[in-house]
Amino acid sequence: MSERKPSLSLLAFLSVAALGLLAAPAAAGPIVLDFEGLLSGEPILDFYDGGLGGFGSGPGPDYNVQFGAQSLVSIDADAGGAGNFANEPSPSSVAFFAQGPGVIMNVLPGFTTALSLYYAAANVGGSVTVWSGLDGTGIQLAALNLPVTGTTCGGDPAGLFNCWAHVAVNFSGIARSVNFSGSADQIAFDDISLEKLVPEPGTFALLGGGLAALLWLRRRS
Repeated sequence: MSERKPSLSLLAFLSVAALGLLAAPAAAGPIVLDFEGLLSGEPILDFYDGGLGGFGSGPGPDYNVQFGAQSLVSIDADAGGAGNFANEPSPSSVAFFAQGPGVIMNVLPGFTTALSLYYAAANVGGSVTVWSGLDGTGIQLAALNLPVTGTTCGGDPAGLFNCWAHVAVNFSGIARSVNFSGSADQIAFDDISLEKLVPEPGTFALLGGGLAALLWLRRRS
């Protein structure tokens, strides 16, 4: 008895579903935001949401991550920028804010498990707070104090913000925003790592559709 072959349209659907699953950011390991690819003084904005920075740099990686308008990039003076820092973890760009009490990073579908980052605070410390809702709302899932790191770690060859500390925090639940706080122009961040992104709803839909189609094929065989 011959088997009935699946239609081309069904095969095309399964191919699209598979490609969608492969493209989902959560399929990879942790993502790291190193702020390379943006200009000195440029607002980060939608660069990590597959969009552009404030000066038009990009598009950047599509991680579904957005930064508030006060989040800026500084490039090391040794690399042609105006940044007064040295020994940055991933040369030559870092994130900072020039005004206000801090900045918000939104992760639209959310992330889980852990957050880690490097920071330099020459004279004034800061804090990092992880929230369940967008824009620093909802339930506080975790908080980190960021003590002063000092200015005695040398340079490459120069820079006041030259001592970088690595910090990490684990948490339960799904986080959708992080508030980076401190004194304006007194703290810098680099290599912000999100442990595990939550897949977008469309990814689950593709997976469910693909499994349903495979079940249908099995029954038709």
